[in-house]
Amino acid sequence: PLMPGVLIIEAMAQTAACLVSYSNQNLQGEKVVFLTGVENARFKKTVTPGSVLFLEVKLLSFRRNFFKFSGKAISNDDLMATSNFSAMLSI
Repeated sequence: PLMPGVLIIEAMAQTAACLVSYSNQNLQGEKVVFLTGVENARFKKTVTPGSVLFLEVKLLSFRRNFFKFSGKAISNDDLMATSNFSAMLSI
């Protein structure tokens, strides 16, 4: 058994949504963040049950309601996955 890569990407996207929402008090509870694209997803090692997965998400750029992020998934000081992805705020 292992954690599917799509769930690792989803976890990064959820972390990015929290980053956007909590960094701007005006957005909390009013807007929804939608994942719009995933680029350069790389899976280095498998994530197995019982592993603790730490997520690092960095905001690369934003314009109006469109954001680009870079994410890393790390477990036991090992890089498990990386990805660039974009998201959009609902209007």
